[in-house]
Amino acid sequence: MTARRIVLAILVLGLFISSVHSGESAQQPLSVAEFVNRGTVSRISTYAEICIKHMPGAKTPWDRTLENISASVDRLTREVMATPQFANLTREPIPDTIAAELLHQVEMSNGDLRAQVEGDNPDANCPQYLRNAQGFNDDSLRAVVMQALVGVQATLATIKNGNSK
Repeated sequence: MTARRIVLAILVLGLFISSVHSGESAQQPLSVAEFVNRGTVSRISTYAEICIKHMPGAKTPWDRTLENISASVDRLTREVMATPQFANLTREPIPDTIAAELLHQVEMSNGDLRAQVEGDNPDANCPQYLRNAQGFNDDSLRAVVMQALVGVQATLATIKNGNSK
């Protein structure tokens, strides 16, 4: 799987998880910004869900951490999308074809991550996972957002050129 597909699989996971929890259709088009925001936070949310299950007392710090990361990612996505490199994505929706194409890969990736975290002794490792999540700074989150936007931009260009596979 190419790096672009891995990034987009992570993003689609965020779209899928958010849609399932909100009752929206998983195929409802989102803006690139919404897609990147949800996808960037989704992987961390997976760690949080597992850790909260194993350590219910960690719910408050995980919720706070996810809220802070989400707010930072939202702000950074707006900042990065305002640059000339990504200005063309400002009003682009994520086509259903991307979600449909990657949903199966996302489900597999999510299952793999869950199995990995569950198998790595979450009772012992969850405090470190939380510290890692709390340690994300603007530079590291900006890099993730930029990588995601580059992947979305390349995929949209490929689809527009008629080469979606």
